[in-house]
Amino acid sequence: MFFGRPNLRTVIVVTVLAALAWALAESQTLQTSTISVQVVLADRSEGDATRSEGLVVRAAPGQGWDGTAEVTIAGSAALIDELADRLVGRATLTVGPDFPSEPGTHEVDLREALRGSESFRDAGVTIESVSPARVEVQVGQLGAREFPVRVSVPEGVELLAAPTASPAVVRVVAPESVLNEIENGLAVEATLTDRELGPLVPGREEVVAGVRVAAPADVRGGWPVRVDPARVDIRVQLRSKAASLTVPTMPVQILLAPSELGRWTITVEPADQDLVDVVLTGPQEQLDRIGRGEVRPVAVVGLSFAELEAGVESARARIYGLPAGVRAEIARDEVRVRIERAAVEGPDPASP
Repeated sequence: MFFGRPNLRTVIVVTVLAALAWALAESQTLQTSTISVQVVLADRSEGDATRSEGLVVRAAPGQGWDGTAEVTIAGSAALIDELADRLVGRATLTVGPDFPSEPGTHEVDLREALRGSESFRDAGVTIESVSPARVEVQVGQLGAREFPVRVSVPEGVELLAAPTASPAVVRVVAPESVLNEIENGLAVEATLTDRELGPLVPGREEVVAGVRVAAPADVRGGWPVRVDPARVDIRVQLRSKAASLTVPTMPVQILLAPSELGRWTITVEPADQDLVDVVLTGPQEQLDRIGRGEVRPVAVVGLSFAELEAGVESARARIYGLPAGVRAEIARDEVRVRIERAAVEGPDPASP
């Protein structure tokens, strides 16, 4: 019997069908695979961030678990791939269905919990092992209370009065354990930063708007904590870093060049013989030296040769002898003077 050459189209069809049959068989072959997932611990709030009751959950601190689990599963390649695509590296365990809902600390068998979870329940695969095998979770009872706001400032910042927050009281929604710690002295704080205080003028009462309010991080400890309102306005008055001292009166002295001494008679107007209310500003220790009389600044009116010749009627006073870091502010430094040439006696006619 004679057989002709195979039709090319027939060969292609047969090859494709064989490849499909092989792929189908391969996809149904039982395989083992390990996938890494981030285990998300969830309550049953359905994303309601405004609630103030119910349960919240977290991984117990101190066990070194960051929520990652290595899950070894067995099943067909197709189902394993389908599961991996659906999980996208995350698996959710929910309070109640997947682990106990009573407030407190619970040890959870991850293999059993994941096996019954919605993420794996109908996946058609078998969870053979999970690493870590067991973890601890903490369930908290959510509550709400009102607390006063304590305002804190950076170290070294001095205030003229205690800062105040507006509103002065905020509502805190958190697990009861956190609320108890706050109530026992760990305050809700609004912290002013150097950046917020920088533009303020010392001595002036000002308002810093929109300062964030929060419970201390060591109190929150990974628990969800909501503060309402989340930001408050702070009324604050900075103390100037430099102290001040007011000298009621400071006598005025006239200063001339040595060559001009004896040639002029200088009279200061009676009303200007003292500078009045001279404000000295600087380090407190330097001002204390002035107050004790250890340092005696003086008010001086210096007259130049040109001013003497022109017979000026007033000149500005300056303060000399100030300690380092101290400056003077004079409300009125113009001093009125009367300049006259001194009488010069001629030679005695009787003298030889």
